[in-house]
Amino acid sequence: MSDENNPHFVGVKTSNPHVQLTAGAVLGGQPRHRGRRGLATGVALMLLGVLFLLANLRLVDFRFTWDAWPLFIVIFGVVRMIDSPNRGSGLWLIAIGLWLFVNEWEIWGLTYHDSWPLLVVLVGLSMVWKAVRGSTAPPSEGGSR
Repeated sequence: MSDENNPHFVGVKTSNPHVQLTAGAVLGGQPRHRGRRGLATGVALMLLGVLFLLANLRLVDFRFTWDAWPLFIVIFGVVRMIDSPNRGSGLWLIAIGLWLFVNEWEIWGLTYHDSWPLLVVLVGLSMVWKAVRGSTAPPSEGGSR
């Protein structure tokens, strides 16, 4: 099927038959509807931008946030969990961000030197979770690739 007959074709034809710039190639020939996906990321970026603007105008004291930089990673993880169908990446970002925060503020007396084995535990926990969840998940409808 040529691109001209594709109902999703959006492109630019040139006189050179070998060169066509099509959105269909980028989108896989399918219309792309984001819907609510990206909403949480957009709202988080807007709020972050407003916070930076208020700090630059000296309307808010932003120093505490720089001391608590790992919370940005936690917030990004929460946004990923809301915004992405792959919730695992969001959980990882939250876990790493919390670990960094605990170390930066030396909560419970933990430092990077003392607490690095927690990352090994988290990796092991993730592997066990995937194995248990994978063995109880129903088979996919499309079959194997």
